Amino acid sequence: MSERARDGGAADGGGDQATIERIWGGRIAGLEGGYSEAYNAERRVDERLVARALELAGRPGLALDVGSFYPETPKRLAARGWPVVCADLSEEVCRKVRAVAAAERLRLLVVRCDATALPFRAGAFDLVTDFVTSVVTRDARAVVAEEARVLKPGAVYVLVTNNRWTRSSRHNLRRQRRAGGHHPRWGYFSPLSPAGLWRIARTHGLRLVRIDSEVHSLGVVGVGLSVLGALFPAVRRMAGWRVGGVYVKRPAQESR
Repeated sequence: MSERARDGGAADGGGDQATIERIWGGRIAGLEGGYSEAYNAERRVDERLVARALELAGRPGLALDVGSFYPETPKRLAARGWPVVCADLSEEVCRKVRAVAAAERLRLLVVRCDATALPFRAGAFDLVTDFVTSVVTRDARAVVAEEARVLKPGAVYVLVTNNRWTRSSRHNLRRQRRAGGHHPRWGYFSPLSPAGLWRIARTHGLRLVRIDSEVHSLGVVGVGLSVLGALFPAVRRMAGWRVGGVYVKRPAQESR
């Protein structure tokens, strides 16, 4: 995350700061409520990926959630016996998550830090989750590299992003280019594609176990992908606006 992105990790001195403050400020204010009805499709993707990750992880270990606007995943992990570190650059997000942890007596340790330079040793975590944090950062590759670095061999990694292949992402990337590299709404917009999720596995010694997505809007996905998604489940799992992967960190000897 950028050092100047103090209100949700979205801006770095560019874009419409008032708009960014309003969007992320509204999300922070509603933090305890979690997903709204408008995000039901995203919720379904996230829940399926977390369920698969927990199945792979087996018994609880130490988890890291990078970017904790909505603490539903840390809350679920804590309820299953996982101590969870919640990392975010926004002091307001950190304050809210601490309040949630205290009110609900959850094992959540909140750390304010930059996602491109996580203050944890390599191989520290049994599970790392990133729900669209990398999307609103200047350097998504650096964020992913740091998240992979802190995984133990055999640990599980959940990365959720926006799908670069959708019509909506193409539109937003064009807006960002026209604005000189800063998205007018988010400051930075760094979506990945299903192909990008595969490349991450090869780059960081991970095994990609599952890709999941959901087609939920013709306006976002476009007619072609929606029709293909309706006909072929494999396409549907990769064609939606929100797309994510579950990975397992390979032992060092398997990564060579």
